[in-house]
Amino acid sequence: MSNQNVPEIRLLYPEWQVEYTEALLEADPNRLLGRLRAAEAAISKRLEFLAGESNDHEGQALRDALKALQMLKQGEGAL
Repeated sequence: MSNQNVPEIRLLYPEWQVEYTEALLEADPNRLLGRLRAAEAAISKRLEFLAGESNDHEGQALRDALKALQMLKQGEGAL
């Protein structure tokens, strides 16, 4: 089967957006917590790396992503 109809996703910040996207798209409740933790770890690592730099766009994207992950965790209840 060909993947020609699958759109290519171009990430602005692949250092952490790969894990973040995987967490957002995870449909298996048994794997979701692991995906969320991996995304949070990637985001935290990137925040540490950027500490003191003036990349406001990525910094805001990181903060927004953390908020979205927290909302996802809260929506899952038992996570």
